[in-house]
Amino acid sequence: MPGKIVLLTAAWLSALAAPAGAYEAAPKPVVSTADECAILAAVAQGELTVRTEAGAIRLPEPRRDLEPAASRAERHAAYAEKLKGWDPKDVESLEQWVARDVAVYEDLGLSQARAAELAAADGAARPAYRLACDWRAHGISFDPDEAQPNQWLTFTRPLTTADGRLAVAWISYGYTPTFAREEACLLEKVDGAWRFKACRATLMS
Repeated sequence: MPGKIVLLTAAWLSALAAPAGAYEAAPKPVVSTADECAILAAVAQGELTVRTEAGAIRLPEPRRDLEPAASRAERHAAYAEKLKGWDPKDVESLEQWVARDVAVYEDLGLSQARAAELAAADGAARPAYRLACDWRAHGISFDPDEAQPNQWLTFTRPLTTADGRLAVAWISYGYTPTFAREEACLLEKVDGAWRFKACRATLMS
């Protein structure tokens, strides 16, 4: 019986030559916890004050999926490589980046030790993150302003101190090209509930 003849197309040949890693599934994103959603809801209620008469926040719902982020050290290495050959006085050191992040947390009223703790956590690499909060369960609704183009709202995964008493969440929101704002927001857990304390803007246009 004659052997079976198989015609290999370019697509098949490409697939056969693909490295084994090409078929590995991407890591699943970390999904927000109930505690993280409570933190972010407290930020939304305390900081996002532009609302409709019915109380809805005049922004779209926060972005649901956040891409993974490199660590501060990795981001600084890429920055330094990009500026290779520049006058060293014009290139910030990694220590300067860390000091600037610590200063943001100190400006929120945290002690130097607390600020350093959160800045260290903030400098770690971050996996993909999926925001799966039931906003209505927290009494929050979103109603974008149709008169404002390209609106957005982004919450990052909250950072919590080791004792679980304090948390910081970074938020950014606005509508291009006329307005954008980025802030670090501090919360404190009191009697088992997260209480909004303050935000500090780090970028505003």
